[in-house]
Formats: sequence, structure tokens, C-alpha cells
Amino acid sequence: MGGKPQDEHPPGRRSQDAPAGADESEVVLRISSRLVPAGVRVHIARWPLGGLHVWTTDTSGRSDGSTWVMHHRIARQVALAGWHAEVSADGVLVLGWGAAALKHRVRLLHKALSGRLADFPGTASLAVDGAIRAARDQRLGRTPGEVMEAACEHVREQLRWPRRLADLDGLARTSQLNRLSLLLAQVDRLEVQVRRACDDHLALARIVAGAMAELLASGQDPAQARRQVLHTGWALVRASHVCATAARSIAPAFAGGTPGAGLVERHIVASVRHLPAAHPHQGPPR
Repeated sequence: MGGKPQDEHPPGRRSQDAPAGADESEVVLRISSRLVPAGVRVHIARWPLGGLHVWTTDTSGRSDGSTWVMHHRIARQVALAGWHAEVSADGVLVLGWGAAALKHRVRLLHKALSGRLADFPGTASLAVDGAIRAARDQRLGRTPGEVMEAACEHVREQLRWPRRLADLDGLARTSQLNRLSLLLAQVDRLEVQVRRACDDHLALARIVAGAMAELLASGQDPAQARRQVLHTGWALVRASHVCATAARSIAPAFAGGTPGAGLVERHIVASVRHLPAAHPHQGPPR
């Protein structure tokens, strides 16, 4: 492929600098930059005959072979996005869309939709537990809003797909080969479904974590508050599946202060229009 290509990006440029209409090099840089530790710079350049070359330079003085590990980690994450990637002696070669890599992404998307992204009780539990940890975190001001945001960020990280999809924002994925073009279209269709499912999970997390944060701020015992929020949250998620219209119709009554309506009920039902559809075979949250 000839000599070493010229570095397209100045040292230290991070993925946040990528413009809205990102090209392949911007997106690969975005993915690679979040995989390396502090003190490591990511470089990326185009080969004259096509493809990208990614390599790292370590300014920390380590000599423990971590560069080889980082290059393999970058190759794996780039391949998960659908590119064919190979680790060379001096970095990672990204050689365009690969059929095997795209098929693997299709399998991962299907698995996410039928597995983690179908587990709404699991998300409710994550949100509640994240709110409890955030409320105890001395680094936070621990207002209900801060607790809720910290819990939602925890759920976002655990879902993983919001960040994976964000990595490819702004990239137009096309191919002149029919086989790859069909695979890219299949990936795009599944990613739309995954993005919607992630939005549903994050909406549920926001509602449940918000209710939990308010109960904790009022001084309620965390274990008791956890049981109350999960029980009420699951009941309303299930109600939204059985009859979404009926579930939404009870929101004004609770919001208006119906006798017997507790804090959790009012908080969750007021936002029931955002709740995802629950699956009838699923039980209450763990």
C-alpha cells in the first residue's frame, strides 16, 4: 500500500470534534478515541489505494504491550460497526464495509431486540438502583433532578446501544455492491427499531428514577421506596400494554389529586403516555 500515509488529524483531536456530516475517518476516530486511556493519542489517515490506517502513540512512557491490546480493541469495535478491520504491525487497517461484519451486526441487533431491549423490568430495576446509588453519592448535590439524571445515565451505559448508535451519527452508509447495499439497508432498518426501543427504555427509566428520587428526598426508607416504585411502575407499564388509551385516561385523575393516589402513582401516571408496551408474558420487576 506504499509508505505511511499523512496523518489527517492533529494530535489530540477527539471524537467530539466530528462534524454533523461525518465521513468514515471521522467516525472511526470517534470510536477509537473513547477506547484509549489518558495519555494516548489516536491518529487516522487514508491509504492512497483506499482504506484507513489507525494507530496510536503513547506519551505516558508505558512499555507493557498495551498498544497491541488497544489496536485489537479498536479493530473489534470498528468491526462491530460493520467495517472489515485487520490489525497490522503498526496499527489497524479499516478496509471498507465487510459482509461478515455487517452480518454480525445484524445478529447483534436482532439479539438486542429479543433480549436486553425486551427486558423492561430489568431497566426499571436498573433505574431504581441507580437512583439509590446516586442519592448516596457525596459528589452530587443529590437533588431529585440530579439523582434522576445520574440514574438515567447509568441505564444508558448499561443498554450500550445508545452509544453505539451515536458513534455512527452523521455517516451516510452506502455501497456500490448489491450484496453490501442490501446488508446496509437491513442494518439501517434494525437500527431504527433498536433506537426506538432504547428511547422507550430511557423514558421508563426517567419516570421510575424520578419517582424514586422524590421518595428518597422525602426521607423514605430506600428498600421500601424501591418496592413501591417497582410495583407501581410495573403495574402501569402492563396497563399500557393491555389498553394504552385507558391507561392514559386515568392520568388526569391522578394528576388532579384523586384521593388515595400516592406520590409514585401521580408521578408515573402523569407520564404514562411515554411508557413502552410491556410484554404479557413478562412478570413483575426482579
